[in-house]
Amino acid sequence: MEWPGEGVNEKGRDDKTDEVLVETDRNYFRPTEVDLLIGDPTKAKTKLGWKSWHGLKDLVKRCSLPISGSGPGAPGCQSHRLTP
Repeated sequence: MEWPGEGVNEKGRDDKTDEVLVETDRNYFRPTEVDLLIGDPTKAKTKLGWKSWHGLKDLVKRCSLPISGSGPGAPGCQSHRLTP
């Protein structure tokens, strides 16, 4: 596999057949700076029975922890899981 081009013009090309296997589709672009993101968990709750594990206060607390190191157990890095 070779990757000619740069940025959005980069393509993943099979180096044996010269067939383009991966390329950017501008129809799926979204702005890098989004002014407002709003999530609605209603569908996950009603169709999947999903429940959040954390309330707003806990979320704020988690988001304000310093990030250092990586992986489970590192400060500011908690494991997340979905409830059935």
